[in-house]
Amino acid sequence: MLLLLLIRFARTMLKKTSHIVLSLLLLISTMGLTISAHYCGENLKSISVINDPDSCCDIPDGCCHDEADTFRIDDDYSSSTINFESKLLVSLILDYSNSYIAELSAKIFPISSFIEPPPPTIKQVLSRIQVYIL
Repeated sequence: MLLLLLIRFARTMLKKTSHIVLSLLLLISTMGLTISAHYCGENLKSISVINDPDSCCDIPDGCCHDEADTFRIDDDYSSSTINFESKLLVSLILDYSNSYIAELSAKIFPISSFIEPPPPTIKQVLSRIQVYIL
């Protein structure tokens, strides 16, 4: 029983963690991410994500230069209708991920070796002891 509770807890934590990671990924991709790089000649000297990169020389007009690349998704994510193919794709992905998680958890925590089968019902016991005349 404790093992089943642990498996349920692990599944819910995996779902919650994946939801948080995907939400953060969507947030960062829609807000945009700027990566700044400082080059001295043709050699990369420093990279920065939040601040300006560190300069290697004091002369601004020398051989050094800075480059900034912004990565951003310019999609509005609004759809008035969902076509059949996208519903099918979503259902296939969800079905595959659920079966993969169940298969992975069965490999990690083999339940069948710990759980005994339920006791037989009255119908099963009676059918085993009865003699059938043909």
